Amino acid sequence: MSYRTCGLAVLAAIAGSLCQAQTYNIKTIAGGSSGAGSDPALMTSLAGNDTGLAVDNSGNVYISDSGNNVIRKVTPSGAISIVAGDITAGQGGYYGDGGPAIGAGLNSPSTIALDSAGNLYISDAGNNRVRKVSKSGTITTVAGGGGSVTLGGQAVDTELLLGQGLAVDSKNNLFLVMTIGGGASAQVLKVAPNGVITNYAGDTSAFFSPGNYGDNGPATKAYIAATGLAVDSSGNLYIADGGDNRIRKVDSLGTITTVAGSNTSNYSGDGGPATSAGLNLPMQVAVDSSGNLYIADRNDYRIRKVSGGIITTIAGTGRPGNSGDGGPAASATVNTVQSIAVGMGGDVYFADVRVEDGAGLIRELTPVVLSPSIAPNGIVSLFSSSTTIQPGAWASVFGNNLATGTAVWAGNFPISLNGTSVTVDGRNAFLSYVSPGQVNFQVPDDDNTGVVTVAVKTPGGTATSPVTLADFAPSFSLLDAEHVAGIILRSDGSGAYGGGTYDIIGPTGTSLGYKTVAAKAGDAIELFGVGFGPTNPTVTAGKPYSGAAATTNAVQLLINNKPVTPDFSGITAAGLYQFNIDSLPAGLGSGDVSLKATVGGADTQPSVVISLQ
Repeated sequence: MSYRTCGLAVLAAIAGSLCQAQTYNIKTIAGGSSGAGSDPALMTSLAGNDTGLAVDNSGNVYISDSGNNVIRKVTPSGAISIVAGDITAGQGGYYGDGGPAIGAGLNSPSTIALDSAGNLYISDAGNNRVRKVSKSGTITTVAGGGGSVTLGGQAVDTELLLGQGLAVDSKNNLFLVMTIGGGASAQVLKVAPNGVITNYAGDTSAFFSPGNYGDNGPATKAYIAATGLAVDSSGNLYIADGGDNRIRKVDSLGTITTVAGSNTSNYSGDGGPATSAGLNLPMQVAVDSSGNLYIADRNDYRIRKVSGGIITTIAGTGRPGNSGDGGPAASATVNTVQSIAVGMGGDVYFADVRVEDGAGLIRELTPVVLSPSIAPNGIVSLFSSSTTIQPGAWASVFGNNLATGTAVWAGNFPISLNGTSVTVDGRNAFLSYVSPGQVNFQVPDDDNTGVVTVAVKTPGGTATSPVTLADFAPSFSLLDAEHVAGIILRSDGSGAYGGGTYDIIGPTGTSLGYKTVAAKAGDAIELFGVGFGPTNPTVTAGKPYSGAAATTNAVQLLINNKPVTPDFSGITAAGLYQFNIDSLPAGLGSGDVSLKATVGGADTQPSVVISLQ
């Protein structure tokens, strides 16, 4: 039998988690409002509905004040100033290239973006050009102004019809939206650092038909109606496909997929998969350093967040308005949300429009940082209820406010993830997943046994709880509350997973929410678990592992109270044990039958079953 290391991938695909949404408070930081007092930013009138936003690493907020043809900056202290444009002109214009950005002519500037060096890019929509303001304050044109739409040449020689959306990645590639056919569809164009402009997403010959968006194929062949852009730290481009009520993702290979939104424009889906949710004209999207998405769900009058693939509403009640400042964002009203940006500290900024007079407002959502707490008996082996854990094994801690958001590791064994860290007996644990309600971690190597302290540290404080650390803490990984996590190998390619190489063991059908198959006599199966004791060779915690490290103590299985000796028991991936049965014996019964394992005098958790036929 092959000792494959697919176990972690299988468990990642079937794992669930507690969902406790991050909450936010709301306030207005810029734009004329009654009772503004002497705050300069709040006393400044912002004109027009085409407001763009960007936030730098110091917390300065840049605002595209399109109606006044200027770009403003608001510092964390509330000071406001003009950084580009001619406030004295009274109307839009195009002039000033090569000189100071302050005083240069802009014409209805819309979306803006910042690169890692602090250079500001402006979608100068009325001039159909993209302008760049260097850190020294000099303005130049970097795209648009040419005589024809000829891709493959220099961006400054290309004629553009700019739509909404601008983004810059870590390699200084610039992405912009080019409208097609009067704005019914769009292309996303890429301007490389050498100035060459090419198509990155969207097909001028693609036409919309229900259900045919071009997903899972080349982005350049897809139909999109882009209204906003964002790029993450890995170079993935996110497109607010407002015309199709979706958020699309273009990965580094150029493949496009839908990551939020479905075929409905009716508000729906909170607490579930983002790809099943209803969005209604999502105008813009932003992404934070942990990969969480923030969506300006304009016609739903809400701000939505996608974290770990799950969508929630973080601001807005669905009723248009501007109420709620100084209180919970979920109870506040928002109006015409045009753009959105996220700061390094997790604050979310969006451009709103005042109901009574159409004046522009910039509002800020601040995460509510609460003290973490660990639930009683809330530290267990991964996908189990066993409250004894083992050095080197995977475990979970459940509670409240354990993280400010959801984040998943990149396979790199971090000791801090999205501001959360865990120690076990004073030693750093290695994190694979954090969320407000659940943290998954690999227990560090430790020679101590007995009761030790687990501490979860977040920006809101530290929570501690005792747990028993033992040399043997065997626990089967589970698909749900009782069914063991395991697979049936398929040498004939008939499996539902892994390109036909395996099926997941469970009641035959989809009763668990995905396809599973009951195992039968003669099947080659693999079961998964944690905490089955020392191995030879020793596998060090906090490092990748691929191989077959057998347990030094024999593992005895009981299936339906009948002994079955596995052909292999040991670690095949970091912290994860695998049990191979080359040919499942006959006479073990059918249906959901009991499963127990014993090693080193310790038994696995009770009430585990395996599905047989």
